[in-house]
Amino acid sequence: MDRDPNSAQNQASPSRRLWLRIVGWAAAGVVLLLLLLVVSVALLLRSDRVHAYLLHAAERQASARLGTRVSLENFTLHLSTLTLDLYGLTIDGAPPYPQPLLQVQHATIGVRIVSVLHREWYLDTLRIDQPVVRVYTGADGSSNLPTLKTSGTSHTSVFDLGIRHARLTGGEIDYNNRKSALAANLRDVDFHATFNAPLHKYSGRLHYRHGLLQMGAWRPIEHDLDVRFSATPERLHLQRMVLSAGASSLTLAGQLQNYSRPQLQANYRLVASGA
Repeated sequence: MDRDPNSAQNQASPSRRLWLRIVGWAAAGVVLLLLLLVVSVALLLRSDRVHAYLLHAAERQASARLGTRVSLENFTLHLSTLTLDLYGLTIDGAPPYPQPLLQVQHATIGVRIVSVLHREWYLDTLRIDQPVVRVYTGADGSSNLPTLKTSGTSHTSVFDLGIRHARLTGGEIDYNNRKSALAANLRDVDFHATFNAPLHKYSGRLHYRHGLLQMGAWRPIEHDLDVRFSATPERLHLQRMVLSAGASSLTLAGQLQNYSRPQLQANYRLVASGA
C-alpha cells in the first residue's frame, strides 16, 4: 500500500505549528518575566528604605574589603542606560593615618550587555570627577595605603575589563614621603582613554599643569606634563611625552616592553636652562 507524502506532511504540519506556538508563548513569558523583574527593581529602588539599606550595605562591604572606613553620600541607578552614579565617595587612610586617602565628588559607571544568555558584558563608561588623592609615608616606612582583603586570587587586568571610555577630570594628588624626603603636589590632572576591543589596545592622554615636586631641602620645582600613549597587554607606546619646567624641557618618545621586567627603548630631546 502506497502512502501519500502530501498526507504525511499535512499530519506533521499541525504538530509543528503547535510546537512553534509553545516556543513562542514560552519566549513571550520569559520576556514578560524579565520586564516585571526590571519594573519591580525600579520600584524598589525608589523606596527610601530600600535605597538607604543598599547604601549602607555598599559602605559595609567596601569597608570590610579595604580594611578601612568607606563612606558614600548617595547613588543613583539608571536602569534604562545601565549606568550608576556615585556621589561623595570617601576612603579613609589605613591606621595610623585616619585622614581621607581618596575623595571623589562624582563618578559614573556604565555597563553594556552583549548577551544575556551567555552573560557577556563590558564596561562602557568610567568617569571620575574631581578626585583628591593624598598618599603619606612616615619616616618609619608605614603608609596610609590600605591592604586589599581578597577572597581569592584574581588575574583580571585592566585589559580584561576593556573600559571603552575612561575619563578623569580635575584631579588632585598630594604625595608626601618622609622616608625618602620626596613630596609632590599635582593639580588639574586630566586623563582620558578609549579601548579598541579588536586590537585589545588603549589609547589616551594624561596631562596636568603647575605641578610641584620637592626633594629634601631643595626649592620646589614647578612643572607641566603631557603624555600621549597607547598600550596593549605586551607593551606601552609613548607617542609623545613632554615634561617642562620653566625654560627646561624633556621630550621623549619610545616603547616599554614587558611590564614585569620593563625594557625601555626611547629617543629623547633635553633642553636645560642654566638658571
